[in-house]
Formats: sequence, structure tokens, C-alpha cells
Amino acid sequence: MGSIQTPAPGAAGAQKEASATLNTDIQMLVGQRFIDSYPRFYRLAYRYLGREADAQDAVQEAAYKAISRCRSLRSPEWIDTWLYRIVINESLSILRKNSRQSDGDDVLEQIPTQDQYQDLDLRAAIARLDTLDQTIITLRSCEELKLGQIAAITRQPLSKVKSRLYRAMKKLRLSLTEEETQNE
Repeated sequence: MGSIQTPAPGAAGAQKEASATLNTDIQMLVGQRFIDSYPRFYRLAYRYLGREADAQDAVQEAAYKAISRCRSLRSPEWIDTWLYRIVINESLSILRKNSRQSDGDDVLEQIPTQDQYQDLDLRAAIARLDTLDQTIITLRSCEELKLGQIAAITRQPLSKVKSRLYRAMKKLRLSLTEEETQNE
């Protein structure tokens, strides 16, 4: 008859300890990577949200979520992609929340200051694109990520990212050209 093997005393404790150490190592890695890339994440959130306070909130919430959910990270080599995805999702969440709350009372806050986006026409044209196209344009043009990285972040096939990028660029060119001719 087969016998049931029980783990040696202390084996379960050693396994829990190893798991806890691994989780702590991943948390440290995620935290350090977030700190190292904070300026990039802030710029990305700011491009989506357009307000410093909202961008800071998005990055802070993204950092909290990344550290608290680091166990869901399947592979450490995908950490940058995973962190970008969290920042983008949090920015979009705040954008949706703000659009539901917007009732026109904060019109003065929406007036851009001198140091905000210099080319408001470009920003307005990008804002008219759908969310995926905005994300692709922002990651490629502003964050200077490679198309393969963008495909991983957006969870889209590389061919789709390429076609959406070129289609979005064409839409932007047309939109900006139309605005120039209207202003002349």
C-alpha cells in the first residue's frame, strides 16, 4: 500500500519564508523601478490628464497598486511594460472620473498657463483620437518607446500597433493642416 508522505517538520515554514523573501524582493524591485522611472510616468500621466495635481494622483495611485499587486507580475523582465500599463490605466480612470464630475464650474482651471503645452492645437488633435490611438501616439512620440514595447503595453499585436500609429499620424496631419488653413 502506498504511504502518504508528509513534509519534514519545518519544510512548510521554509517554503513560506522563501515565498515571503521572493515577494519582498519583487516589491523592492517594483518600488525601485518606479522611483527610477518616476519622471517618465509623471510625464505620461500629465499628457493624458493635463493637470499637475491629477498627474501626481495618477502616479501615486499607480505606485501603490504596483507595489501592492506585485505578486501578479508574472515575469520580472516585463516589469516596465507592466508599470506603464498601470500608469495608463490609472490615468484613464482619473480622466473618466473627471469627465463625469465636470460640470463647468472649473473653467478657470482649464485655461492653460504659459508653461503648459506649447502646441495646444496638437494637444487638441490628439485628444480627438480614440483612447488606443492616443496611447500609441503618446508612447511612441513622447515616451520614445519601441513599437514592440507599445504592443506589449497595449496588449495589441505589433501589426495592429503599426497600422494604428500610422493611421493616427495621418489623422493628426490632416487635422492640423485643416486647422492651419482655417486660421489663415
